[in-house]
Amino acid sequence: MSAPALRRASWNLVDQVISSGTNAALSFLIARSVSSADFGGFAVAFTVFSLVIGVSRAVSTSPLSVRFTRVQPGEFREAAAAGVGTAFTLGIVSGLGCLVAGLVVGGAVSADGQRLALRTYTDAYVWPLTGSDVVGALSGSPVRVPLPDSPQGEAIAFASNDRDLLVSGEGLPAAVTLLPAAGTLAPAAATAPVAGDTAAPAELAHSMSPLTAGLIAAVVATALVWIAGKVRRRRE
Repeated sequence: MSAPALRRASWNLVDQVISSGTNAALSFLIARSVSSADFGGFAVAFTVFSLVIGVSRAVSTSPLSVRFTRVQPGEFREAAAAGVGTAFTLGIVSGLGCLVAGLVVGGAVSADGQRLALRTYTDAYVWPLTGSDVVGALSGSPVRVPLPDSPQGEAIAFASNDRDLLVSGEGLPAAVTLLPAAGTLAPAAATAPVAGDTAAPAELAHSMSPLTAGLIAAVVATALVWIAGKVRRRRE
């Protein structure tokens, strides 16, 4: 094994030792500092993080260290740029996925099929539902229902009257709370476009959700990184 390859292998070993050691120390520290329910939430988040890191290494850094250990510097820089771009793109996509999953932790549809409810850890949102048109329901304005504090509160269901909400958490013992229906639900908006209906750019920007804006920004950032890498490789 050549000296450059040996140095790279040594750095990989040091990186793994530091990463594994700090992860273990973090887990021990949190386990001693929080309740068992809170540590369970941390364990789920850390498992997702570890899975994403493993996939990122499998498709970016591992092929780089295995296939490009004995190549010319220019070829290695080009492969390294591609690996960094792949890891960056995967990180953006994974982050957006975790953001969506973290915002909505539970959902329910009333037995009569006329209401749809989604909940976060702090609030529930109820939409009128027509048939199975979930997209049309979510395009309308929901009724916001503040939720009581609950450890890992992720459960939600409709009561027998198909209007009130039942919410609970995952802690034991778990208290089930009945929340009376609040507000008036308007009919769900249709998803089919109306002929001749054009939205002004200002209205479109005002109606754009933060998640959609974040997704657009992520796509633009990924495209800029890819273009910059292409331009740099051509100059080299």
